[in-house]
Amino acid sequence: MKRYIIAAITILAFAAILVSCTDRKVIRQLDDVGSYINEHPDSALSVLDSLSTAGIQGREANAKFALLYSIALDKSYIDATDDSLINIAVDWYRKHGTAGERLKSYYYQGRVYQNSGDNEAAMGSFVRAEAYAGQSDDKTAAGLLYLAMSNISMDIFDMDKVLEYSSDAEKIFKETEDTARYSSSLLKVCTYYSIQEDYEKASDILDTLAALWDNMDMQNRNSYFQMKLDLFKETGNLDSLSSGLEEYIDTFPIEEINLLSISEYFLALGEADKALSALQRHENIDSTYKTDPLYYKYLSEAYDSLGIVERSLEAYKEYAYLTDSVSMVIFNQDTKYLRDKHENELRLTQTRNSRTIAVLVGIIIMMSAVFTVYLLRKGIRKREEERQIAEARSRALADEKARLEREMTRYKENYARLEQERDELSEMLSSNPPADRQCMRVLNDRLELLNRFFAAAISGNEETDRIASHELDRLVADRDMFLYTTRMTFAAAHPDFISYLELKGLTEHEIEYCCLYAIGLKGKEIGQYIKRACHYNESSDIRAKLGLGKHDTNLSNYLRDLLAQDLAVH
Repeated sequence: MKRYIIAAITILAFAAILVSCTDRKVIRQLDDVGSYINEHPDSALSVLDSLSTAGIQGREANAKFALLYSIALDKSYIDATDDSLINIAVDWYRKHGTAGERLKSYYYQGRVYQNSGDNEAAMGSFVRAEAYAGQSDDKTAAGLLYLAMSNISMDIFDMDKVLEYSSDAEKIFKETEDTARYSSSLLKVCTYYSIQEDYEKASDILDTLAALWDNMDMQNRNSYFQMKLDLFKETGNLDSLSSGLEEYIDTFPIEEINLLSISEYFLALGEADKALSALQRHENIDSTYKTDPLYYKYLSEAYDSLGIVERSLEAYKEYAYLTDSVSMVIFNQDTKYLRDKHENELRLTQTRNSRTIAVLVGIIIMMSAVFTVYLLRKGIRKREEERQIAEARSRALADEKARLEREMTRYKENYARLEQERDELSEMLSSNPPADRQCMRVLNDRLELLNRFFAAAISGNEETDRIASHELDRLVADRDMFLYTTRMTFAAAHPDFISYLELKGLTEHEIEYCCLYAIGLKGKEIGQYIKRACHYNESSDIRAKLGLGKHDTNLSNYLRDLLAQDLAVH
């Protein structure tokens, strides 16, 4: 028996040596593929396919193969959406390998999530990869990571992050003398300044890009030209726009030209016939033009300028349908929306007075109560349905009734408080109406909604209740408008409160988030309501900007105390 055991051990050891030698041989082959994968990804993909057919042994070799294969797919413009392969590399490199290998495994995992449309998961992988960016010897991979993070930030309109990540990528590619990617990073930064309407800085970056023209690829050259033309259009430099437009058309083949942008530029120059011609050429090149609202927008403007009213109206109807628009103002002024919005905020701030502030404070309290009643009402209905289903459970029935009674008591208390505030606000408006017509209109709309709500409760009329409930649901359901008007109301009624948040560096979205806390919502309720892709980290970002540590006061209590101080001042 002893001889058999010794023989078995000898055979196993010999087999292990053979496997180890095979594993090392495969790893050396994979290292060789890694040396040329960036320049020749198609060749690398062919070699990796042949190695896969032969079979890969060992966890390290499989992890290296998975990472290299994912890189080869990405660089060959093959969009992988299944994370099963790259996860082999992630599982191994999170505990083994170099910082560069960990960075790349997380980065290409994020790229897979991007391909599948899950930007939230992708950003999670990119954030984990960023932890190794400073330690990695592969600066190019770090630069690509920051570019990818910038792209996601652009998708969710987090413009501060767009600038931060694009600037990080720009520094890396400038250091590595990677002119093509350096140009891409500069274009991202230029896009940021254009959106922020800082045209001077955008122009400086375009001057830098002009010096890199010979080393830019076709895509970046095209983007550079369009940004330059956009800058001419936005700054009203029509002579430069006209000459630049001719140069753009002469420089690029027709299939590379953005004909929608061309039509926009011709419209800005007052050349509607050329704009219409560009749109007709766009129809022949892009078969998806019928689903693009911009096409119909420019088509409507071109026909309108040419005096062809019926066709202009037809095109506008298609545009309105595709954008789910209900207002002609959106069509006429969409390019000026941000500027007009900012001007309206300033105008509101400049025209408020002590009476208006008092009225707006009442609105805030009223909105808070309305929102609370709305949530309680929904909760009561849901619990009532659960109670009916659970009638057979006799022991739970008593607890459910008690809970409903407590909820109903809260509902009645809020109802009574809301009715009192409605009456006081009505009396205030009749005795001291605000001078601002816009403010008066908003207050009348709110009072009309409240009167419907109370009429339904008093009369028991189901039709009236249905209309009032529909109006209340519509008010709360329009999240963007509700958040915007709430923030504007706070800006007018509590300027010190809003100014303090702005001085702390909070964005508009973060200030809206704080306003929801201030009107009495909890963090979980806010998260459910706003349904924003990045809401999971907004609270921690706000705490950091406000200088609150992990063990400091609750954010909700902090903001309400801050609001109370502002109320005490006024």
